[in-house]
Amino acid sequence: MNAAAVGSMCLQLGSFIQSIYSFSWPQDALFDGAQKMGILSIFCGFLSFIMAYTMQLESPILYLAHGQEEKAIDILRRLQRPFTVTRETYEQLSEHKQYLGESSDMTLLQSAIIGLPALLKLSFYRAFSAASTCFYSYFAFSYVVSIAFRYNDVWAYNVYSFLAWIGTLMVTFIIDSQGRRTPTIIGFFCCIFNDRLNIRNRETMAVVVFLLMAYQLFACISTASSSVYLSEAFPLAVKPYYVAITFIVEMCIHLLIIAICSRPLRSNVYDLPEYFNTMGGLSIALLIMAIVALPETKKNTLRECLAKFRKFINYQF
Repeated sequence: MNAAAVGSMCLQLGSFIQSIYSFSWPQDALFDGAQKMGILSIFCGFLSFIMAYTMQLESPILYLAHGQEEKAIDILRRLQRPFTVTRETYEQLSEHKQYLGESSDMTLLQSAIIGLPALLKLSFYRAFSAASTCFYSYFAFSYVVSIAFRYNDVWAYNVYSFLAWIGTLMVTFIIDSQGRRTPTIIGFFCCIFNDRLNIRNRETMAVVVFLLMAYQLFACISTASSSVYLSEAFPLAVKPYYVAITFIVEMCIHLLIIAICSRPLRSNVYDLPEYFNTMGGLSIALLIMAIVALPETKKNTLRECLAKFRKFINYQF
């Protein structure tokens, strides 16, 4: 749950807050929106530092790797309710020791090969996440709002950002009880509704506004689980490198879309149907991948997660 909250929900919350003050702040104010953004960024960054320093717990595996078993037990104690050492605490400690021992027995090359199927799946997964929340999606929404309503219709932009945040928020609170695959499959399935539309018709664009709001909601529902998968999918020796690679792939998709689509407004507008047809095709591909390839890791240990992710096909829920 923490991985989903930090990786997805907080990011979309920041976008929602930025949307609110960007459209509500007077454009002719002496203290402009960019300066306000800087102040908010400093405040939120400082608050995040304090919260991480005082509230975030280190992984017990790290302490076990350094031979600090008492600290590992204390972390496990603080992660459960009530804050007491129980038989379950020592069972978890034993499981972490086995995971660490198996990871130590593998060479770096073996770890890299074992983690390769998960790397391919999650790189594709994060690529869709980047494509569904990139600047071109926001450009499309801004354009249809300008045709259907007016540029200064602030409510539409705020609702669009709110739905992106609420989608990840819902998944954050159900991911440990309902699992990872279910919201992912539902989100990808509901993203498949793209069609060619008259991009100059006001009535048509009014419908598209609400379709894009729904698309943003379900796109964020479908991609919220990816942060949790990143914390479970890779062998210990290559985990930081493979997580970095997936984020590099995600950023490359953002840069690629910017490089291809950063053309004058008139040219960009007529590319919108093709872009969302492509996103619909990706949604179908990822729906199939989520059903047959992404494992359900709810209530699984890290060793069990690795065993599932090393296979390309995972039918079981």
